[in-house]
Amino acid sequence: MIGANREIKALSKLVRDREESLFAFFAEEGIEWSFIPPRSPNWGGLWEANIKSLKYHFKRVAGNSKFSYEELLTLITQIKAILNSRPLTPLSSDVDDLEVLTPAHFLIGRPITAIVEPSLLQCESNRLNVWQRITKSIQTIWKRWSLSYLNSLQQRKKWIVNKENLKLGDMVLIREENLPPCKWLLGRVQNNIHCSIIITILHIENLFEVMEIYELRKCTLYAFNLKLYTMKSGKGYEI
Repeated sequence: MIGANREIKALSKLVRDREESLFAFFAEEGIEWSFIPPRSPNWGGLWEANIKSLKYHFKRVAGNSKFSYEELLTLITQIKAILNSRPLTPLSSDVDDLEVLTPAHFLIGRPITAIVEPSLLQCESNRLNVWQRITKSIQTIWKRWSLSYLNSLQQRKKWIVNKENLKLGDMVLIREENLPPCKWLLGRVQNNIHCSIIITILHIENLFEVMEIYELRKCTLYAFNLKLYTMKSGKGYEI
C-alpha cells in the first residue's frame, strides 16, 4: 500500500505540473472533443459502422451457438482485439518503416499482437473442444470482417475527374486471405514506372517478399482490391 500511495502521489504531481502546458497545447492545436448522445450509435459515423459490421458477422457465425459466460467473454474480447488492430495511418514517412497507428495505441499504447493458432476453418465443430470452437469462431469472423473492411476502403465510383495516383513511399494494405487474426499485410510503394495511361508497375515491399505487380486501375490510398498478376509467374493475386 505504501508503494501504491507513492505512485499515486507522483502521478498527481505530474498532472498538476503539466496542467498549464496541456491547456496551452490544446488551445494552440485547436483540439475539440465530440461526443454523441447516449444509446445513439447512428450518430457515430464511421467507427460505429465498423462495429455494426463486426456485429453482423458475429451474429451469423456465433448466433446459434451456445456459450458459457467465460466462453462468450473470451470471444468478445478477441473480437475487440481484432477491431482495435486495424491500421489507421503510417507512424512515419520513412519508406523502411512499416509501423502504423492503430486504435490499440490509444488504449494500451502499443499494437495488439495475437498468438498464431492453427487454422480450424475446415474442421467440423463437433470434433473440436471448447477452446478450438472459440478459435474457429474467431478465425471465421476475422476472415469475413477483414475482407469486408478492406472492401469498405476501396471506393467504387465513376471516374469523371483525374485524381492523384499512388506515390513513392505510400503505405498500402495488401489483401491476403490466409492471414491470422490481428495480422495485416503492409507494404510501401518502392518504384513507380508509368508504362501507359492506366497501367503502372509497382514494387510493393512487405515483410515477406518484394512483389512486382501491375496496377490495372488506380485505387484509394490504403487498400487494393484488384486482380493483379506477377510479371514472372503470371499468377493472379487478389490485392
